[in-house]
Amino acid sequence: MLPVLLLVAGCLDAGPGMLDGVSITAPEGVIEGDPAQFSAAGLQPAGAHYYWEFGDGSGVVGQAVTHVYIDEGSYSVQLTVVAPDGAAGSASTTVEILHRNEAPTANAGLGQEARVHEQLRFDGSNSSDPEGPLSWTWDFGDGMIGEGPRPFHNYSIPGNYSVTLTVTDSEGLNATATTWTEVQLRQYAVSFIELQRLYYHSDTTLEGVTTAWEDQNSTYNLTAASFLLVWQDETYNYKDPIFGLDTGFPVPFQDDNFTLTVTAPQGGSGSRTGETGQLLLDFSDVNSVPPPPEIVEAESETAALAWLLSQGYTRSTGWGPWEMGVTCNDAPPDGGIMEGYLTDDDPGNDWTLTITYTYYEARAVEILI
Repeated sequence: MLPVLLLVAGCLDAGPGMLDGVSITAPEGVIEGDPAQFSAAGLQPAGAHYYWEFGDGSGVVGQAVTHVYIDEGSYSVQLTVVAPDGAAGSASTTVEILHRNEAPTANAGLGQEARVHEQLRFDGSNSSDPEGPLSWTWDFGDGMIGEGPRPFHNYSIPGNYSVTLTVTDSEGLNATATTWTEVQLRQYAVSFIELQRLYYHSDTTLEGVTTAWEDQNSTYNLTAASFLLVWQDETYNYKDPIFGLDTGFPVPFQDDNFTLTVTAPQGGSGSRTGETGQLLLDFSDVNSVPPPPEIVEAESETAALAWLLSQGYTRSTGWGPWEMGVTCNDAPPDGGIMEGYLTDDDPGNDWTLTITYTYYEARAVEILI
């Protein structure tokens, strides 16, 4: 019996052998949530069993296996291979599970109403990305592109525009969102204001001389024109007729006689002659102030005024050269006992012509929304 026991005891002492050369084939760059493929490599005895531990508290049996890691991180993977005779071997490796880049979320903000050329600010700052920085690209719907989270933009043409925001993260994932802009023409309240322009002409005209000229200072939208000729005879101090001494008493020359003639650009004319020291010619109702439109829609104040011009609210009646003439018909010398003591020419016929043009101008005031 002893030899048998010794034999049995020798077998028990030897036990199962160790398997050398076991290795693991592991993936690289696995993203959390994606399947990771593992397989045994190296020594693979026939009929062996393969036991895997993935380092996250889970395991599986199989020669080639798949595992999904839920969270990013570094995991130690252990493989144990057991042969049918009980011999065992093991291998380990480390696998890096990467964070899954999530797509950003785009938010283009609320829709807006605006007038043409009004500066608008778009707001995509409520867009977000779990991983970090974003880039913003805007398509404003009018062929123009913008950048940044809160760009400015204005529209030159009225209309309804679809605005698209695209946000892109650092790894190239993007998301889009849309908003809208309704653009209308600006509205203007129009009024007509009457104004005046004054011009002056002056000269010294001796008897029987006419001064004539054309005045180019008239304006559009003329409603009236007034021409006032004023002159004043000079005076001299009365002299003693015998001794020629200056008495200090002012005495006027005899009245001068003037004629004022005015012809309008469209042919109407007027003429007056007198000795009163002034002559007045009025051209009233050359034109009339039209009732303004209640509202004018246009891109700008300049465009609104141009529209008024195109619709006949700006009028040319009375505009053009006014022909004027001032004639000194008679500048008589003094008479009577003054004869011989003074020159025969009366120097007291300096005159001034005051021209007043009355006209209207359009005022366009934007109605703000």
